[in-house]
Amino acid sequence: MKSTFSPIPLPPPRAAARRQTERPIAGITGLFLATYPSGRRTYIFRYRDPLTGRKRSLTLGRAD
Repeated sequence: MKSTFSPIPLPPPRAAARRQTERPIAGITGLFLATYPSGRRTYIFRYRDPLTGRKRSLTLGRAD
């Protein structure tokens, strides 16, 4: 007896669409434009804390 089960094809993975991407802004050290999967874009400033030496980020606001 032959099986009548046919699997449902899965859509291709969209791993890149699920992540936040950051692109540097030319001419300004540490400033990035972050794009989220929802389409929202924000400016992020990345710097190193002078007291602790830890990497920090400061979200400056939306890029509308």
